[in-house]
Amino acid sequence: TNDELIIGYVKKETKKLEEALKVRHYSKCTIERYKKWVQLFLTQNIVSDSKCNNQSAQKEINEYLKFLALKKNVSASTQNQALAALLFYYRFVKNEPMEKLANVVHAKKKTRIPVVFSRQEVSKIIGNLIGTKKLIAKLLYGTGLRLNEALSLRILDLDFDRNEIIVRHGKGGKDRHLMIPDRKSTRLNSSHCWSS
Repeated sequence: TNDELIIGYVKKETKKLEEALKVRHYSKCTIERYKKWVQLFLTQNIVSDSKCNNQSAQKEINEYLKFLALKKNVSASTQNQALAALLFYYRFVKNEPMEKLANVVHAKKKTRIPVVFSRQEVSKIIGNLIGTKKLIAKLLYGTGLRLNEALSLRILDLDFDRNEIIVRHGKGGKDRHLMIPDRKSTRLNSSHCWSS
């Protein structure tokens, strides 16, 4: 049936997309998000292979982004994430020249003042935590670690002689070094919550 052909086509294209992303060393999270956006896009836009060939990629992308903004009411950053996934798909899977994708619509993000906790608010939040959760919250606040980085720390990532944490494969696959705040060093050193 036609539905089976569409499902087969979407699976085949998603597989090609995943391979193209892996070859370029994209993170697992990015791969999953891009796959999701391309699957939704293809499922919504492909009625048959001939429809895909009759309409320009740029027009299809713009219509889909308009649908996301007006009908699904997604945020600008979500819309731009979908756009990045679709541009990657058309450029590296469908081999569309970038010139043909030059006039796609980019959502403009609103400038907002960041919400920042006061020191008293941070103290109250951390004061209500116990054990490992409290230690992780203190690390996040005191070192600037990202949540995934803190949760994947191992004992070999801690260098108490240099008073630093080594973040391996952080955002963008990069390693970096962070200073351990003096007050946390003793608590970390005596903690028994580390997996090696």
